[in-house]
Amino acid sequence: MTFHPRWDQHALDCAGDTYHVVATDDLANYFVRQGLLATHPLVRRSYILEQGGSLDGPGLVYHEGYSHNFVDCELSVLARSRGVYVFCRDARVEHRHPAFKSAQMDSTYEYGMRDFARDRALFCDRMAGYSQDPLVRRFIRAEMQLRRRA
Repeated sequence: MTFHPRWDQHALDCAGDTYHVVATDDLANYFVRQGLLATHPLVRRSYILEQGGSLDGPGLVYHEGYSHNFVDCELSVLARSRGVYVFCRDARVEHRHPAFKSAQMDSTYEYGMRDFARDRALFCDRMAGYSQDPLVRRFIRAEMQLRRRA
C-alpha cells in the first residue's frame, strides 16, 4: 500500500460525527472506485465495540471464517445498510496488488487467492438477506452462474 499525503485527515473529515466506516480510494478496484467497497477502511472503534463490522456482532471487525477475501465486502455492506458508510475519494490509500499490475505475484498473494471461490460462496450465503445491495447482487449473480456451469 502507498499512503498518499493527508489521506488520514481527508478520511477523518469525511467521517465527521456521522460515518463510522470510511472507504478510502485504493485507485484500482472497480467496486472501490464506484464507492461500494472499503478495501482499506478507516473504522471507528466505538462502531466495532457497539455493533461490530460483521454479522457476528459487537466486538469483531471481520468474520473469521473467510480465508482472506470478502471480509471487506461484508464490512462495507453492513455499514452501508446501517447508514454509517462513506466513500472518501480524497483519502487515497493505493492498493498494490498483482491483479492491478502494481505488484509481483508471490506466495503470499497466491495464498490469498487460493480460496477466493470458497470465500465468495461464504459471503453470498452470509449476506443473502442483503440481496438488494449492489455488491451482494453482483457476487450472488457470479456464484449462480458458476453453479449452473458446474
